[in-house]
Amino acid sequence: MSDSPWIRWYPGDYFAKTGRLTRSEHGAYCLLLFHYYCTGPLPNNDADLAALAKCSKREWAKVKPRIWCYFSELNGTLHNTRCDDEIEHRKRVITQKKEAGSIGGKSKHTLKHMIQHPPQHTPQHTGKQPEPEPNSKALDLPESGTEPPEQPQVKGILSKMLETQVNASPPEPDPRTLGMTTTEIAEAVASGKLGPETNPATP
Repeated sequence: MSDSPWIRWYPGDYFAKTGRLTRSEHGAYCLLLFHYYCTGPLPNNDADLAALAKCSKREWAKVKPRIWCYFSELNGTLHNTRCDDEIEHRKRVITQKKEAGSIGGKSKHTLKHMIQHPPQHTPQHTGKQPEPEPNSKALDLPESGTEPPEQPQVKGILSKMLETQVNASPPEPDPRTLGMTTTEIAEAVASGKLGPETNPATP
């Protein structure tokens, strides 16, 4: 059996070129075409052609003149242009189907592999260099839970500020406010009767 047993068959095209053939001629011609599609060009030999057309020598002698015009001799074999075109078309279709099946098989295999082995997420490269992590030893930072050591200069400043606050004498009260209540002092300041410009002690 042929590896490619199917063919495209267009009855309209066939009858358009063979409308004058008799029933016997149609039968012999179709048998030759079917053999051509299965094995390729026909042998240029009357005995073989008669056998392929299922004709006796006498019957073949009658049908040969009417169907011989559909073939041409090339390299010792009989060729039919339409048969050659259809055979090439069939080869292209078979090749395309094989390639499509191979791609489909690879796609299924790839999908199965992705399901069984999902890709790991990798961070995208932004082009920026990562910032170095701070080194606690390089910065001489204190360990967690401990207070930072005081520097000598800080100690001196704190000591002077504390000494100034201790030795500072409280401000002397304004003699004009003696005997006045807080409310009266506030009213005097608001009315302008009591202020820095009216305080004789202000230099």
